[in-house]
Amino acid sequence: MASYHAIRRARYRVFILILTFLCYASYHLSRKPISVVKNSLHKNCSNVLPPPEVTNDSSWCSWAPFDKSNYEELFGVLDVAYLSAYAVGMFCSGYIAERMNLRYFMTIGMLASGFFTAAFGFGYFFNIHSFVYYVIVQVIGGLFQSTGWPSVVTCMGNWYGKGKRGLIMGIWNSHTSVGNILGAIIPGFFAEHEWGWSFVVPGIIIAVLGLIVFMFLVPNPKDVGCEPPDQHGKKTFTSSERQPFEDNTYSSDSLSNGESGIASTGEEGTPLLSSSGEEQDKPISVFQAIMLPGVLEFSLCLFFAKLVSYTFLFWLPKYIGSTTNFDAEKSADLSTLFDVGGILGGIVAGIISDLTGAHGCVCVAMLLAGTPALFLYDHLGNRSFGLSIGLLMICGALVNGPYALITTAVSADLGTQEALRGNAKALATVTAIIDGTGSIGAALGPLLTGLISPTGWSNVFYMLIAADIAAAILLTRVVIVELRNRFCPRTYELVLSTQLVVNVKNKGDEVIVESIQANTTSDTVTLEYQNTDGTLITLFIDFKSEVQIFRIIMPGEEELGETQAQAICFLARFSHSDFISSDAMSKLRQKNPTAIRTPEEEKSPTVYTHDLLADLSKSHVISPYIYNICNDAIDAIYFTEADLRTISRSLSKDYATMMSAMQKQVPSRHGAAWTPRT
Repeated sequence: MASYHAIRRARYRVFILILTFLCYASYHLSRKPISVVKNSLHKNCSNVLPPPEVTNDSSWCSWAPFDKSNYEELFGVLDVAYLSAYAVGMFCSGYIAERMNLRYFMTIGMLASGFFTAAFGFGYFFNIHSFVYYVIVQVIGGLFQSTGWPSVVTCMGNWYGKGKRGLIMGIWNSHTSVGNILGAIIPGFFAEHEWGWSFVVPGIIIAVLGLIVFMFLVPNPKDVGCEPPDQHGKKTFTSSERQPFEDNTYSSDSLSNGESGIASTGEEGTPLLSSSGEEQDKPISVFQAIMLPGVLEFSLCLFFAKLVSYTFLFWLPKYIGSTTNFDAEKSADLSTLFDVGGILGGIVAGIISDLTGAHGCVCVAMLLAGTPALFLYDHLGNRSFGLSIGLLMICGALVNGPYALITTAVSADLGTQEALRGNAKALATVTAIIDGTGSIGAALGPLLTGLISPTGWSNVFYMLIAADIAAAILLTRVVIVELRNRFCPRTYELVLSTQLVVNVKNKGDEVIVESIQANTTSDTVTLEYQNTDGTLITLFIDFKSEVQIFRIIMPGEEELGETQAQAICFLARFSHSDFISSDAMSKLRQKNPTAIRTPEEEKSPTVYTHDLLADLSKSHVISPYIYNICNDAIDAIYFTEADLRTISRSLSKDYATMMSAMQKQVPSRHGAAWTPRT
């Protein structure tokens, strides 16, 4: 039965998922009305019966200042004003979000966004025809709209770990399309008659949700005493847990400087190890975030991907109205199908990303598939209503799929990667950089559309196709690395970051020198010692692959004519709870290196029954370290089928692929006796 704390944490996770979903849907709901109302701000007045006092004025039913022939350029300026402010604000928001309570930050952003969204609609009610007024409203509104994304992604990153993140984020990211759909339907209801309400109603909705955020949002599990998720597959320790080998008698500062505070006696009862204190999460600079692996490539890719997506967001209803005889409301309703496809595309991209672990390959495949889809929609979309619906949904899936994946799962993974050593505060900065760079492209796309559309809508689509291709090209290096890691994995030399040497006395009063080494980059731990008979025993733990490798190198027996040592390797499944993590191990310090330790517990030998023989040349599918560690035991690398199945299920690896590195053998029993440790 699940514990109370686990149930409580699960409830909070579901609540955060729903609340952040609704919040960011409201952000998109409040930024969509401008694209719907464009058809009302500048109408085709030839189809409308003019009043008697109007003569020879083809734009009498349009709203000044958008009633002139340059209305498309004016719309483009409004879009670029909003999106440029959004892009600038995004970089600032990430910086501020790391240093401010997210609940307050998000509340202020949502309330202000609601006010300035409604302020655009006030122009209708107060009969405002100043273009400068609308530009100022768009700029300030764009700045406050940028508070949303770093906030919600950071909240989700704080509550959800890496497991199946692509699927979770793919489903969660449908808030973008849901917000766009509602942002087309609700404003579309008012667009033809009193377009001011198209802005006021969404403004009220986001403001109300802002108040709910202020009252109920919990940005971090620690705020309510819940255990944070495991971001790297490592075991974490709560403040109430005592880490193995940890001693609280002395401060971590004095230990790290080699000072114990009392004279070292060298007696066997001296505490063995202590851990240095963990550093508090510190915000990172923008430059540090940009230099993280993958951040620059995905940021530039999102620049072009978002250029395409936001061109559809701001201009699709106008395009439909210009190429068909639909009015503003019907054009807005039809444009929602693009976002319906976007929901499906985001979920599919997340699922495939989880199954393959190749974010870059998934993005490139969808971007390249999107280019012919855009071409077909431009040339065939207005042939029939059914064809238009189908192509709109396909375009939505292929355009929004990569966009959704990069802004959610990729951003969260890059913001919590191991290079940051668990610094959760860096997530807001990484997210802001990626989405901020994308927002520059989002500002450029609608602006270029406003300038290019007078020359023909086909030219706009050629621009979008070129942007899709550019986005795919920018991920070339990422794709090459992902394919190489999957099909041509490298073998790695064992580079160790920390080392401890411990003297342990066994029952026979023999002193064994045991080496303990940890590497936090590769997430591995090595324990090694040599028996008095010359046998070298190594235990290598690969936390990522959940595999432990036992290697035994026995000297040759001269009386039997053996001149070379014999090496044997045994592989077994490893559970993260069985041993202290590599990160914690790297922080351990020995107070008295010369002391001889007596084991607190004498463990009996472990007996394994092996029924598989591993192929060294294919062993990388199990763990990339087997090849180097066991290369002297080519025909003596043993594994169990039960462990192989368990690892396959635990890590969602293909069992058939893993089994291809094995061959059946007659089960044999092997014992492994280890010098106990304190």
